[in-house]
Amino acid sequence: MNLLYRRMMHYAFPFVLLFTFGLSIPALTCPGNTLPQYQIQASEITVEPASAVCVGTTVTFSIVASDTDYDMELEADVMDTVTYNWNNEGPGSSPSYSKTYTTAGTYTVTCEVNDDGDDDPTNSDSPVTRTASVTVVEITGINGPSILRVGQTAIFTPITNPGTPNLAVGWTGGGTPPTGTGNTFQTKWDNPGVYTLRVSATVGGTCYAEKQVTVVKVTIAYPYDGNKLLGEMGGERETLQFLIDFSAKVEPASAASSVSSVTFTYAKGGSSNTAPGSRRGSENIWDYEDFDLRTRYTTAQARYSLKATATIGGVSCESSPIYFCIRKGDQIKKVAEDWLHYPYQWGSKGPGRCSHSEIKGLPVDGYYDHGPYYNDHPAGDGHHPTCFDCSGYAWKCLSYCGVSLPDGTAASQYSSFPSVSTPHVGDLLFRINGDGNICHVMISIGGSAYYNAPRTGEWSIYGSGSYVYASGPSGDGWCMDANCSH
Repeated sequence: MNLLYRRMMHYAFPFVLLFTFGLSIPALTCPGNTLPQYQIQASEITVEPASAVCVGTTVTFSIVASDTDYDMELEADVMDTVTYNWNNEGPGSSPSYSKTYTTAGTYTVTCEVNDDGDDDPTNSDSPVTRTASVTVVEITGINGPSILRVGQTAIFTPITNPGTPNLAVGWTGGGTPPTGTGNTFQTKWDNPGVYTLRVSATVGGTCYAEKQVTVVKVTIAYPYDGNKLLGEMGGERETLQFLIDFSAKVEPASAASSVSSVTFTYAKGGSSNTAPGSRRGSENIWDYEDFDLRTRYTTAQARYSLKATATIGGVSCESSPIYFCIRKGDQIKKVAEDWLHYPYQWGSKGPGRCSHSEIKGLPVDGYYDHGPYYNDHPAGDGHHPTCFDCSGYAWKCLSYCGVSLPDGTAASQYSSFPSVSTPHVGDLLFRINGDGNICHVMISIGGSAYYNAPRTGEWSIYGSGSYVYASGPSGDGWCMDANCSH
């Protein structure tokens, strides 16, 4: 009876008030059906371990839900029981759902939350549906170059199926310094070799991919004489040859099979030229033999640079340049020795420019070594077709070596070069007459020694003594000997 009374008063009291004060009567509502706080409350679905995982990963989906109803008898809010229907597989009591995915793809999971209906159908709340998705990935490869130069920086990214989700991955096998994580990885290698780069998932599953990266380097293997080159005489003395062998080495050796070409580029001053190399059998070395500098040494700047460029798998790889120079002083000395023991004749400049010396017989030192050459034998009348004066001897020797020198007087030759305080081998030494004018030129062969064509009645010969002035190719920047600064 008391319970019935309380219920009657609960519903009747508002009407008494309204009737007493003459107020209009509002429509009746049921708190459990209309107020938001009495509807089912549900969070979004959480996905663990991540929303992008590898094939083979077990993914757990979770939701937090509740339902509050108003109990008319207790006149208080009470918690109602809810059920969870995951992926329409039927209602259950678990707020979580786990599934292992064995195939790559993007999957959607739904959860419908219902109350238990209570004993009063009019107190049932509308169901709440939540949705979540997960991308299940296979790492099928690595984007990025397969061939790099030593020190070249490259960017690598994983190739995934499907698409390129934000999969948490880690990288191993990179060079220095490795930077970046996840879908962008940047690195370089400082030494030639074949490296294995690996990307693997750090969240669930066992997916990974590997890529072999060949890091190449090209080096010049020759010349091996300390980068100082000496020309060789060829033919009948009229040709001074500069034939050198160069080689380029490709590392690692395993990259040799991918080399399509090796080109040598040599430069001097503002000009450059190229020459192809040829592979040495099955080795990882490319040669260029008899590299001829003969036509490229006629200006004062005697420093050359040489580099090799290899095309490897479509990638151009260039060596660091090496620098070398022709030892001009050593060449001049050699040529001067070859023109020793010819008679002196004023105004004469050598073969074809000799006024037929009257000297007969052997040189004063008894040394005569020119038998093999046609222009060295005395003519039938005893005259020599080859003879020199001092400036003619200097002109012939330097011009053979590609150094420009006037064929006039000793004084004109002195002024054609900058003066030098410390003559090198191949520079010119000068003496003066009683009037203080330059009257004689000699070719320095080191210290106080020289070669020269001294005077009428003598032969071009070795000598030693003092000089007054010196000038020559070293003042113009030529590399003269092994001690040059080039």
